[in-house]
Amino acid sequence: ACLQAKTVGESSQAENSLSGALKTLFAVSENYPDLKANQNFTQ
Repeated sequence: ACLQAKTVGESSQAENSLSGALKTLFAVSENYPDLKANQNFTQ
């Protein structure tokens, strides 16, 4: 989405969305040590 943004506002919105998703993903991975240890996840 960020690469397809036509305006600075669209780019900013896409970046914020991605940041939120990554924060959630990392929070989930912190709560599940087995997931953190999974080689496929760490790649």
